[in-house]
Amino acid sequence: MLLFRFKGALRYTRISCMPFRAVLGLAKLIQADDEADALHQAVHCLDRDLEDLLAQVNAANVSYVRLEVHRLEREPATDGEPLWNPTTFATQLPAPPHIGLFHCRRS
Repeated sequence: MLLFRFKGALRYTRISCMPFRAVLGLAKLIQADDEADALHQAVHCLDRDLEDLLAQVNAANVSYVRLEVHRLEREPATDGEPLWNPTTFATQLPAPPHIGLFHCRRS
């Protein structure tokens, strides 16, 4: 397994906002086989944690979210930093239909 640093944003719609205007920044450490698997792991971690993340920002009535990828980089082994996915999700697990993945890589 390799480690990847995921930096991105969760965009979602609130009743009082334009679509996907509300945003929550994310920076997580992910273990995965390769870059494609790291994105797969990020989507499923978000699905698992979505309710808690939206509760942090008092977002209600959210039916669809976008996970924007700003950066995904290999990371050397770290000491003590928690993994977003301590156990990995199976690669054949389909992506949840209520989460869209968008690549917005920034340098």
